[in-house]
This record gives sequence, structure tokens and C-alpha cells, in this order.
Amino acid sequence: MKTMLKHFFSHPSIWLYIFILMALLIYTSSIYGNVLITYWWIMFIPIVLAPFFEWFVHKYILHLKIGKFKEVDVSIFGDVKPGDSIDFEKSRYKVLSIENGLAKIGFGMATELPEFIRNGMYILHYGHHENPNNIKLIFAPITFSVGLFVSMFLTAYLITFRLDIALLYTSAVVAYYIYYEWVHLGHHVAEYNPLTNWSNNLKKAHLLHHYRNENLWWGITNSLGDYVLGTYKKHEEAPQSESTMDINL
Repeated sequence: MKTMLKHFFSHPSIWLYIFILMALLIYTSSIYGNVLITYWWIMFIPIVLAPFFEWFVHKYILHLKIGKFKEVDVSIFGDVKPGDSIDFEKSRYKVLSIENGLAKIGFGMATELPEFIRNGMYILHYGHHENPNNIKLIFAPITFSVGLFVSMFLTAYLITFRLDIALLYTSAVVAYYIYYEWVHLGHHVAEYNPLTNWSNNLKKAHLLHHYRNENLWWGITNSLGDYVLGTYKKHEEAPQSESTMDINL
């Protein structure tokens, strides 16, 4: 537990999220009075939605395959020219250009995307699969998390057209997200032993996602989405994937 607490509270994003949560609750309570008491049930909405929201975001956003783009020494490929296809690092690349002894090679959307997006996807999730126990890569980038909070606020406001409800719902989202980061960290800290069988099963499932098959066990804080959507399997039922550490193949 000491290791967990050390890693968790030494990461600057956690303190930012706590500050955002406190600011939201204080502002909402001071401006809108008893809204938290009247609409207490709103604080539980993220708990209900989380299993399916995590499943969708994890599968379709974090694991989005954008392809790759690299600059490498052209001599390692022999006689190649722009337009040729080559096999490199378990993938099929296209030679885009050759200049000053360097070949620009790539495939997929990455060949058209700016560098900051390619790097952003690595920091967001690709790097976490490449090195699952790198503490810095376990926590999501602050820009992504804050963007999530803003999008949830806008969604709630556009549905209700009430600022107090939108602020309260965003508070609940931030609170649940802090819990999400705690649970995800616990999945990757070997010294941390979950207190319940339910939590222990969650940790085992997440480690299977990383080391057995990256196309299964999408849930982080709850496996309900996997059970309902058919992506929760027993260990022996899942084939060993060769791309658990490179999900962008």
C-alpha cells in the first residue's frame, strides 16, 4: 500500500484532479445551494456508465491503429525506391521517400498525421502496452483527461440545459476518474494486493489484457462491459497474441 500511495500522490495529475473536483463542488454548492442534496443520484451516474464507457474508449480510441511512420537508414533495405513495399518490424511498410540516405517509410493514417498526434497516441496508450510497468505511462496525459472532463460537462449541459446539473455531473466524473487512476495503477503495481476477490479478479483480467491478448478484457474498474459484450474469457480460452506489446501493428 505504501508503494501505491507513493506512486499515486507523487504524480502531478492526481493533485490537479483533486483540485478540480474540490473547486467544482465548492463552486456548485456556493452558487446553487442544495443541488448536491436534491440531485444526489447524479453522483452515481458515472458508476453505471463506466463499464461500457471504459470498454468503448479503451477499444475504439486508445487501441485505434493509426499505423506507423519512421525514418531509417535506407541501406538496410538494399535496392529500394519510393513506392516500394517492404517488410520491417513485423509490418508491411511503404517507402514514401528517400533523401540523404534516409528512407521515410510508413503505413496507415500515420503517414498523413502530424508528428504531435503520432507522439500523442504513444503517450496516451501505445507506450503503456510497450512498457506496462512504466509508472509515468500508466497515468493518462493531463490534456486527455481534462478534455474528457470538458466533453462530459458539455454533454451534460446540452442534454439538460442546466448549468448546476452539468457541474454536478462533471464533479462525479472527476471523482470517478480519480478512482479509475487508482485502480489502474493497482493493476500494475506488483506489491499491491487487492483487498477483495472482485478487485483481484479485475487485476488478473487486466494483466491478461496486457500479456495474453490485447483484444479481450477491456474493463479497468469493472468487467461488466466485457461480460455483456463478449470480451471476457477464461485464460485458457484466449489465444496468445503476438502483439500485446505493440498494439499499433
